[in-house]
Amino acid sequence: MGYIILAIVLLLAWIALLITSGALRRKSKDDSLDSYDKRAYSNGAVGTKIGAWVSLGLFVLFTILNSFVIIGVGHSAVTTFAGDVEQSLGNGFHVVPPWYKVVDYETRVKEYTMAGDGSGDSVEAAAVSAPTRDGSNVTIDLTVRYQINDSAVGDIFEQYGSDDAFEEKVIFNDLRAVSRDVVVRYDALEARTNREALGVEMADRLQERWGDFARVELVNVRKLDLDSTVQEAANEVLRAEEEARARIFDEERERTNANIARIQAQGVADSQQIIICGGTVQVAEDGTETVIPNEGESCQEQLSQELLIWKYIETLQAIGEKGNMVIISSGDAATDLILPAPKPSAAG
Repeated sequence: MGYIILAIVLLLAWIALLITSGALRRKSKDDSLDSYDKRAYSNGAVGTKIGAWVSLGLFVLFTILNSFVIIGVGHSAVTTFAGDVEQSLGNGFHVVPPWYKVVDYETRVKEYTMAGDGSGDSVEAAAVSAPTRDGSNVTIDLTVRYQINDSAVGDIFEQYGSDDAFEEKVIFNDLRAVSRDVVVRYDALEARTNREALGVEMADRLQERWGDFARVELVNVRKLDLDSTVQEAANEVLRAEEEARARIFDEERERTNANIARIQAQGVADSQQIIICGGTVQVAEDGTETVIPNEGESCQEQLSQELLIWKYIETLQAIGEKGNMVIISSGDAATDLILPAPKPSAAG
């Protein structure tokens, strides 16, 4: 539109100056005028003629400059005239009629984010409020990553208009509608724990809607907030799960301790049996030696009197090693047992 207005102005100026120049030239030939006036009219005719040709030159130059169009990398464009699409332009240098309007579209991968209240950097719209299958509501922050197809810019212009209009009429409306259609098939807690699956399903549905207009790369469900009632119920479930895991851990620990005690008791019993009845050495494939207690009718699974006395003496020795003198009296001085306390070290 700017080119057309300026071109009309320059053409009108050229015509007006030519007419004025012709009138002045004719006036300069009027014999009723003196030589001074004739000269003045003649000079005025020359000046206006020069101005006319300057106006025409500007018109031609302006027309040529407006015929050159450069479409940058990652962009496509369409040329229109009187609202109709004339041709599509890929990136590069093009020559088009200057009265055509060039509408540019970005065909790089773009992101459209709906989050929070719609304010902030890289946020185009507010978060989506969607109902769930169990009758509650969730608030969804999400981002769609998409790319307009180069071959579709003509159809996009005819149906929606500019790049911004496509985002407003298609991206915003479809993303909100699809997210609600998908979330309503889930319970609130199920939706929150399956955000990745929600994003995949949303991306598939958007691709079905947009067809050849754009390619959907992904839909990222960035955050899904529950309403207060459902959130409290979710917290109760988490607390119950934590308590259940704690009980399982305690039971497993008690079971492990019981097995350790059982193994230790069996080891003590085997050692007593070996002391009483002897044992047999068995060698495993890896070279490990194991002593297996002998079994027989003559071996009773009980300790002899001598062994008990020996263990008794070992216990008393352990008491004596702590710095105490231990005297055991049997009623007969000949059989009294005296265990001296250990001598203190030089360092002590």
